[in-house]
Amino acid sequence: MKKTTLLFILFLGFINWSYGQCTNQDFQWPSFTVNISNAPGVQSIAIDNYADNEFSILTGIVPGETYTVTAAMYITVTESDATTVITHGANSVTFTAGTGVTSIYCFWTVNGICTGGGNTDIATNIECSTCTCTATSAPNAATTPTPINGATNIPIDSTDPTDLLITPFEWVDATSGNLADSYNLTLGITTSGADLGTITGATSGNGITYDWEYNTTYYWKVDAVNCFGTTTGTVWSFTTTSCTDSAPVAAITPTPVNGAIDVAIDTTDPTELLITPFLWADDTAGGAASSYSLSLGTTTSGNDIGTIDPVDNGDGVIYDWEYDTTYYWYIESTNCAGTSTGTVWSFTTEADPNLSVEQFNKTKFSLYPNPANDVIRIKSDAILDTVEIYNQVGQRVINLNSESIIDKSIKINNLNTGIYFMTITAGSQEQTIKFIKK
Repeated sequence: MKKTTLLFILFLGFINWSYGQCTNQDFQWPSFTVNISNAPGVQSIAIDNYADNEFSILTGIVPGETYTVTAAMYITVTESDATTVITHGANSVTFTAGTGVTSIYCFWTVNGICTGGGNTDIATNIECSTCTCTATSAPNAATTPTPINGATNIPIDSTDPTDLLITPFEWVDATSGNLADSYNLTLGITTSGADLGTITGATSGNGITYDWEYNTTYYWKVDAVNCFGTTTGTVWSFTTTSCTDSAPVAAITPTPVNGAIDVAIDTTDPTELLITPFLWADDTAGGAASSYSLSLGTTTSGNDIGTIDPVDNGDGVIYDWEYDTTYYWYIESTNCAGTSTGTVWSFTTEADPNLSVEQFNKTKFSLYPNPANDVIRIKSDAILDTVEIYNQVGQRVINLNSESIIDKSIKINNLNTGIYFMTITAGSQEQTIKFIKK
């Protein structure tokens, strides 16, 4: 049940260079909190962590007990605030849980300067070296599953199409014998109930995110664990509901509009050149899409640069955009019934503003504040004749003559958030200046 690695070649990554304080990772794996038993012996955190932008959350830590975390990578352990570092080091770290410390974060990197590594599965473990076992036998098996054994038409929650969800997975603890300290939930598509993967330290009542398929039978079991041993549970089954949607029709109404010119490049952060927004609409002739991918290129194929999958309608795209260049793009719309590939659209970016040296040198206009909220002011000694404001697709949204320009202040409170272009004329002088409406 390892996550799928997506192609995000249009985006840049970030590295935290603070030695040993590698706490900026933003992907939790396993995607659930791992419950650690108050018992001796090695316990698994995961069999497949990456030394790349990942962290794990562990609970069940007992103040005063001593723990060792091991993994073939660099480990940073923090308290539950994910900030206060308890210890860090390569391959193995040992610590004694302080007062009030009942959960920890483990951050995984290649080394102490927080370098991200490749997507290589690495086993991560924790061992309580001071815990003792008081149980006299392994626990009895859990009972009464939800979904009930043999259930059909189990719904798949596709609210987040990147994390399809079935919830809840529940069971009842045994009421006789020694109690379980934790449970391991395994899932499969064969009667072994384990060929897809295992959730160590699973909690009854949680849901599971996975690439669930419609009209498919899954098998699962819950193994009860205490410090004495593990009892393998009965294999249960359920069948997911069928897809009732019709396939989506290709997306329409793009922004930037097809064939648009002078599309602005936001250089506010010169290391992350931005064009925003990328918008489209669903064609209501088909079923609603549950997810989209956006492909981009400099050829009419529209995909030779790369693909963002998934992408949200209205997102911007960070890339090494070039001025005065034509780009091609298209949207793929997907739901449980299928995928439709959209028309290839195009747009051309603005000319490099730094090339208009002669025009810029003869003018004396500047804007402040920039970005602005409600009012933006023009700084100039010249008497202004006209002010025109255009949006990113070249539509004029404000047109003012000299009588309407009061104190060289322009009200922009009615504009939507985004990038705009103000063209100012004063006699023979003219200048176009980009600004951002917050």
